[in-house]
Amino acid sequence: LHLSIRRQRQMCIRDSCSGANNNSSKLIWSEMGPTVFEKAKAENKIILLNLEANWCHWCHVMEDSTYSNQEIISYINKHFIPVKADQDANPELSIRYRDYGWPATIFINAKGEDIVKRAGYISPEYFLKLLKAIVADPSLEEPIPDIRAKKINSSEVQLQIERLIKNAKNAVDYEKGGFDQSQKYVEFATFEYALFLSQDDKMRAWIKTSMNGAKKLSDPVWGGIYQYSTHNDWNHLHFEKLLSIQARYLKLFSYNYLYNKDNESLDKAKDILMYLDRFLAHENGLYSNAQDADLVQGEHSEVYFKLNNSERLKLGVPKVDTNTFTNNNAEIASSFLMMSDVLMDPKMQEKAIVIEKLLRQRKSENGLFFHDYGKREVFSLKDQIAMAYLYIDLIKSGLNDSFYTNELTRLIIAVNEFFILENGSAQSFVGSNGLQPAPIIIENINLGRINNWVFNLTKDKIYQVRSRELFNFCMNPQVITQYYSLPELLLFENELNSEANQFVFIDNENSSTLLRSARAMAPYYSLFGIYTKDTLPEEKKKLFEGFKQNVLFVCTSNYCSSPIQSIEEVFEYYR
Repeated sequence: LHLSIRRQRQMCIRDSCSGANNNSSKLIWSEMGPTVFEKAKAENKIILLNLEANWCHWCHVMEDSTYSNQEIISYINKHFIPVKADQDANPELSIRYRDYGWPATIFINAKGEDIVKRAGYISPEYFLKLLKAIVADPSLEEPIPDIRAKKINSSEVQLQIERLIKNAKNAVDYEKGGFDQSQKYVEFATFEYALFLSQDDKMRAWIKTSMNGAKKLSDPVWGGIYQYSTHNDWNHLHFEKLLSIQARYLKLFSYNYLYNKDNESLDKAKDILMYLDRFLAHENGLYSNAQDADLVQGEHSEVYFKLNNSERLKLGVPKVDTNTFTNNNAEIASSFLMMSDVLMDPKMQEKAIVIEKLLRQRKSENGLFFHDYGKREVFSLKDQIAMAYLYIDLIKSGLNDSFYTNELTRLIIAVNEFFILENGSAQSFVGSNGLQPAPIIIENINLGRINNWVFNLTKDKIYQVRSRELFNFCMNPQVITQYYSLPELLLFENELNSEANQFVFIDNENSSTLLRSARAMAPYYSLFGIYTKDTLPEEKKKLFEGFKQNVLFVCTSNYCSSPIQSIEEVFEYYR
């Protein structure tokens, strides 16, 4: 049998081979921060950022091969300042370099400019050539785009929207599902666009095809969803299980169950809940970040994951990253709220409320949320966005909505104060890690959608103005033309130019099944008003007070639907 790379390395350490007692035999990793850039400037060196994930198979392999190669170690120590960071623990780095991981290998000069960016595992042979090429020519591989504010007219906007609609259709794989690429998974924004906005029958059919494929990502023994499959099919699995992935697929499977009457999708969602409680749940109510793809780090575990429960347990359990990061826990809480409505289970709602209370303890004096209990000096927009979406979902739940409305508006006021730049965009982080904060288009779209939802809730035009400024930034030609498909932006544009549907529920029977069904199926851009006969506003009494049973209406400022009085009518309305 061949020895694994890790075992070979362990033998090498034990036997003191390759000069293991020499100071140059290992890399001394630094942490990302201002002092790294000061050192880079003083020593005229380039920063080598190894952005990894502790659940990532190829990160383990690159650590055990490339970064353990003595020639590479010596060359890096001589010419570079090596920096290692966990992308999950540093969301401002994760979102900045999301297209290059994991692992992501980023070379940065003392000014904080990216020289070269590479994605995934790099073999020792190629890596040494890359290092020497960068030392020989440390110029920027790609120019820095000019993202200053530019005025754009409505015809330019329409042309870009038409391009994005066309590309959204061309980006997906209609035959196999997912995107038309090697990696297979279902991305939420594309699903959301196909379900709620696209009028294309092929896109609707794509949903069913994609979700049938996604079922193969489910662990048949322990439940939970693997991150993705490769080889342009759904059968070559990458076995890591991320909390954020579980949160996403809880919603995807729930929507597929509700809209396409797919009972197997509901079973997969229940399996995710089972997995979360067994492997990732903490006693205090928060959830761990991820579970490793490998039983033995750096070794493929395909054979292991084919075993049954008892056979797996005899060999051990893949390592769990027990960090409870803010963004991922906010996302799982939002998914629990949806599952509470899907399953008609108030316990799921209670779990979400507990998570919010715990995360609220991470709020700083400036109104922003820390990423974890560690209270880093960097505040990530990614965390603030996840918390804002959680508050929106809590407001929709109707539980103590005035409290959650106050929490949401305070958070958005703080975000708009600290993150917004002169050009109307939002930078990805606040604080000092040595890098110049940059606006990330996905975050700007999300923040724009949130501001627009808050405007519809409060009617305060300051949020409408902010959302339009964020939209104008996203439509900047220097920004938008970098992206082939942006279904999030199509959703944002539609919401910005339309009125949110308000679901008016009259509770006459002290029963919430009708409301829960409507809320579970509702698109994000929805508001919910929950009343009894005694709490109906005067302007609504003439329309709604004559009903004796529970009744639901879907209204805008000048229209209300016919009364909806049964779960079957809810399903029919949405479909």
